[in-house]
Amino acid sequence: MPGFDLQYVLISILVLTVSLSTHEYAHARMAMALGDDTAEKSGRLTLNPLAHLELLGTLAFLLLRIGWAKPVPVNPSKLEKAKDAEHGMMLVSIAGPLSNLLVAFIAAFLYNLTRVLGYFLLQRPNINVDTTVFVLNIFVTIFLAFYYSNVSLAIFNLIPLPPLDGSKILAFFLPSKASYYMYKYQRYISFAMILLFIFAGSYIAKFMSMVSKPFYYVLMRPWEILANVIIN
Repeated sequence: MPGFDLQYVLISILVLTVSLSTHEYAHARMAMALGDDTAEKSGRLTLNPLAHLELLGTLAFLLLRIGWAKPVPVNPSKLEKAKDAEHGMMLVSIAGPLSNLLVAFIAAFLYNLTRVLGYFLLQRPNINVDTTVFVLNIFVTIFLAFYYSNVSLAIFNLIPLPPLDGSKILAFFLPSKASYYMYKYQRYISFAMILLFIFAGSYIAKFMSMVSKPFYYVLMRPWEILANVIIN
């Protein structure tokens, strides 16, 4: 099959299952911590990807590196440990993107650890250079895929438009009337957003790349500096 890259497909599936499952698990775990066991009773308090993935969001992730999973059910009235329902929903919503940034931070560390280990391994005598480089490149590709995909997932989900997490975070700071109208037209906003991704995907990708740059200096750059110091 021309253009078929098995390694890319397998790495994408790995990144997809871990990243989206972690995102949804973080929502469920935060809801549970605030007193709502709805997600747990629905079987969503798990890292099992089969409990979280849905078709359209999965395809979007594989094609665009930006996707979503089935929303975690949350009962705002049960978030008793938060100040109020809106505050609870804000905390539950922000937990997902924060979990992706944590995964990206860990992936950045592992990527640079691989760089350091690779440097010292290749200094050893009698080592099979081709095999070592091949294996190292696989790990580098995996960790970079985790890094970039999770940063993109975090940024995408922080967009303040329903049904994304950012809309629930924004709703906490908006007057109740403004929040009402935002959710009243949620269906139309969601449809417009899907059309935007279909017809303006390349422009959105450029925007996401630009927005992700500050995250690089926080999540990746410190590990790169440390790795370069060790290597040099």
